[in-house]
Amino acid sequence: MNACDALHSIYQGFCAAAPSELWQGSDAIVERQQVVVGETVDVHGAVGVDASGKPVWADVFVRAPSGKTTLLPVDSQGGYSQEYPFSEQGEYAFGPGSWSHDNPGASFLVAYRAVPPEEASLFPASRQTSWPGISIAAVPFGQKGSLPVRFVDAQGNPAQDVTLTGTQMRTDGSGYAAVPYDVTAPGFSVQCVYGDLCLQTVLHVAMANGKVSGLYQMQPDGTEVSVRTLAVNGTWLANAADFLQAVGLQTSSSGSDFTFAAGGAAIRLDAQTGAVRVTERPGSRLTPPSEPVSVHPVVSGGQAYLSLPDLAKIVNLVAWAQPQPDGSLLLAFVSMP
Repeated sequence: MNACDALHSIYQGFCAAAPSELWQGSDAIVERQQVVVGETVDVHGAVGVDASGKPVWADVFVRAPSGKTTLLPVDSQGGYSQEYPFSEQGEYAFGPGSWSHDNPGASFLVAYRAVPPEEASLFPASRQTSWPGISIAAVPFGQKGSLPVRFVDAQGNPAQDVTLTGTQMRTDGSGYAAVPYDVTAPGFSVQCVYGDLCLQTVLHVAMANGKVSGLYQMQPDGTEVSVRTLAVNGTWLANAADFLQAVGLQTSSSGSDFTFAAGGAAIRLDAQTGAVRVTERPGSRLTPPSEPVSVHPVVSGGQAYLSLPDLAKIVNLVAWAQPQPDGSLLLAFVSMP
């Protein structure tokens, strides 16, 4: 038996575990992991077999953007495996048999790897594990501009003087291209622009003189969110429910316990002790804390109030927030990968 037996009726019995676990079961993409220009990959998988045990296909093809086609021979058990160098930028095709207009297979992009500038590479690796191989760069909400990004091949060599496939961006002699962005209007906060490069909209949130500024509702109208505040010994605190609901968490309270739910996970704040307890449910996008999380809440009128750095500790369980030296926050929404 081979891996395609259970999928015999899907795409004429063809399946694959490569390139880089890109294809599984049919001509549909179920897991995307970038293949980089200059990378050599073990392209392997299996084809279905007929009732006599004979493979349905004798070959599997990989077709490069230039049109060069390589046939990978299928063995007597229906399996195939071959090292293949992805040396070209652009759309490759991959499928059973021989390529033709009637048998085009499925396509996927082989691109250069993006290296965003240090100031835009804010996100820890743990925030990128759900999108393998993706590079996320931060762009400020409410602004329009461009980001200088260097593009390299799998060996780290610059992509010199090339137009990046599917875009109007062109690199210079050092591999740099200006990546434009416009986040002056509300919208989905993650935008993938080329290959492994995605742009994440980041808010700059501050609190002073009894007002929280810079916290915007990304959808549907992009209006600034009103957050109740409380002054305690000359320090301003923000209403936790108002703030966390704005970034995509729902809240409920019972006595001194405040619960914030997101994606099947529950975050419970004990306002008496400041302890933050996490309940993770299957399929949630919550990041379990590696060590206990505690904050310093103040309860007034049945509402919990927290400083921006304390709110960042809770946000970081489901999204991303980075306190700044001046007490403000850089903040990404729950939609962050």
